[in-house]
Amino acid sequence: MASEELLHLNDITREKLTWTNEQRIDDIRKGYWIPHPDAIKVLDQLEILYHHPKIQRMPCQFVESATNNGKSRIIDIFMERHPAEDNLHGEQISIPIIFVETPGSARDGDLYDEILRALNAPFRASAKDPVKYGMVIEYVEKLGAKMLFLDEIHNITVARQDLQRSFLYTLKKLNNRLRMPIVAVGAREALRAFQTSEEVANRFVPISLPRWKNDDNFRRLLKSFEMKLPLGKPSNLVEPELASLILSFSEGTIGEIYRLLSDAAILSIKNGDERITKKLIGTASKNSPSERKKKAYR
Repeated sequence: MASEELLHLNDITREKLTWTNEQRIDDIRKGYWIPHPDAIKVLDQLEILYHHPKIQRMPCQFVESATNNGKSRIIDIFMERHPAEDNLHGEQISIPIIFVETPGSARDGDLYDEILRALNAPFRASAKDPVKYGMVIEYVEKLGAKMLFLDEIHNITVARQDLQRSFLYTLKKLNNRLRMPIVAVGAREALRAFQTSEEVANRFVPISLPRWKNDDNFRRLLKSFEMKLPLGKPSNLVEPELASLILSFSEGTIGEIYRLLSDAAILSIKNGDERITKKLIGTASKNSPSERKKKAYR
């Protein structure tokens, strides 16, 4: 193809057009990172916390958004920037970031278990909570951890309210003792649990990844995706009717936007269209979040 016909692609993606259909489809399925403004804002704030000097009351963060709206990918990017590494001044490796999934039980002992597993620390699950707490303090300090991430923080909302309050008190205690920022990551519903304690709510400053709207940022996102999808013809995803269709079927989350575009792109490679059309978006949308919910309740 003439180079002027491929202006919808970046230089790296143009090279991929020499690949086989199967290779291009595999590339699409691997996914692409689009550094959009909201993601950059969260990453910048996490960097501020990471480099924050130790003070008596270290700041914390609550990263909230709808399901499948990019939280996990942002945390992955941040952790890739700060990987575990050999400690030149000791026998242990350095683990700057602890990442755990929040236990739905909201029990202190289960949280300590998750932290100790993340640190590869030997422990007995039957040990008393105070013993596990002491081990958490010991290993966090020994391994040089700087931040604790609690993913799926909304898991605690299924626990009894007294357990939720106890869990929040434990977070405050860990924050005070370790002088280390804690980042809670999850759905907005968990914010209500945090707000039951004014002291905890004041520590965990919320930052949001909102659903996408039909605005300039959304159109820039679509243009970025089009530049990365290895299709031989321009799809003009920013065309108003097509953009509105994508936003409607994806329900405004970046994970669904990408799933919709990638499914349509793969269909276009298989049928030879080499571009995403309204018809292909309609076909790909049959697995939208709303459709999946309908099927689940049938």
